Amino acid sequence: MSEVMFVLDQSKPFDGCTESTAYTDENGVVRVDFSGHLYNGGGPDLDLAEYNEKKGGGDYVLITEEKLDSLQKDYEQGRTTLPSRIDEDKFFEFLNVLPPCRWEHIAGFEVFHVSERLTGNLVSWYAKRRDLCVTWDASCFLSRKELADILTNISEENL
Repeated sequence: MSEVMFVLDQSKPFDGCTESTAYTDENGVVRVDFSGHLYNGGGPDLDLAEYNEKKGGGDYVLITEEKLDSLQKDYEQGRTTLPSRIDEDKFFEFLNVLPPCRWEHIAGFEVFHVSERLTGNLVSWYAKRRDLCVTWDASCFLSRKELADILTNISEENL
């Protein structure tokens, strides 16, 4: 099995997404998935040089899964936010919009995250303690200890 490769436009900042995936065909040529249907009238998928030519205006390169993971991690860290206050209606709106994930009680707060990802592993978290409701964006993989650390630092004064 060949290594998974991703096509990235390096002429613009990484926005959490790749252009496509790529594969090595039976002749050893690296081709961009689905490009034959999109840009070649249903013919064979294009190699990277052909793809760059057809797309025009970008600088498309191949990256490995490890490089994509690194880019995604940096991108998600840049989109992580601190808790901010919301009203109780907003808390219940998001509790009821999709099935909540990791819905539990931690550090005196009812806490969950929305199941739909913002990007990669980044989700919106919601927490409520009595009439204090907050939200923040962070990894869906926060441990209970990490959640407790965030929640114990929340007070009326620091929001």
